[in-house]
Amino acid sequence: MGKEKRDSVKKFIVCLLKVLAVFTGWLALSHVADMYFEHTAVSRLFADLIVFVGVVLVSYVFWLIDHKSFKVVNIEEHFKNIFKGILIGAVWVGVPLVILFITGKARIVSVNHVDYFILWIISCFFSSVMQGLLIKGYIYQLIEHTYGFAAAVVVSTVLFTVMHHGVFEAGPMTILNIASSSVAFSFMLRYSETIILPIAAHFVWNLLGGMVLGAESMAHGYPALLNIAFNESVLFDNAHKLEGSVLVLLINIVFILTLAILIHKKEHKTTAKAKV
Repeated sequence: MGKEKRDSVKKFIVCLLKVLAVFTGWLALSHVADMYFEHTAVSRLFADLIVFVGVVLVSYVFWLIDHKSFKVVNIEEHFKNIFKGILIGAVWVGVPLVILFITGKARIVSVNHVDYFILWIISCFFSSVMQGLLIKGYIYQLIEHTYGFAAAVVVSTVLFTVMHHGVFEAGPMTILNIASSSVAFSFMLRYSETIILPIAAHFVWNLLGGMVLGAESMAHGYPALLNIAFNESVLFDNAHKLEGSVLVLLINIVFILTLAILIHKKEHKTTAKAKV
């Protein structure tokens, strides 16, 4: 085996071990936190906070080990990207729901009283940020730095789908929606050059779609203010809700294609300026 090939294999093994260390670290910590979780707002908050802090610390340690200046936040643009993320998240949830209500495929069946709802919102925020940091933070940027954008998209999408392992029991449409959502998050990160945009979009999807409207299946016993019933339709996998809709897949594809065009224009403009 030549030196170049040995170096290539070594690079791959080191990259793989780092990814596995960070991801399995999250998996173990998440499992431990859930062992002590009771279905109350306070216990959920502490469980999500513990996992969030753990992911932040592990990611920071590996960044220090690598001596890399991986970009997590672009301070100058963060407010603009928060707004964009909120808008994308609202469109993501709102467009398919409006279509389903208009066509009679969805209806509100009840309104729920949720104690300490603000604590559940904070928990949802920690969970959404944690997932963003874990999948689109260190792991994504490590792979992108080592093997490029396409490899980072593929690996982070596989890991993001594994994180939402319940989708494998739901059906192919739900799996496609979760996977394509991750691809869209990767393109948001590429376009904005900050992890804030995909995190904000993901948080709004969870908050608005899951906790407010009850249109998304939330894990870990998260409550919802509304119960929305969906009629049996070819649009859905099994008993899953909005994440099993072909409408969400279509919106994901539109987001990905739009972002790809915007990225191409942005990078072409940057290249043109560099040549001047």
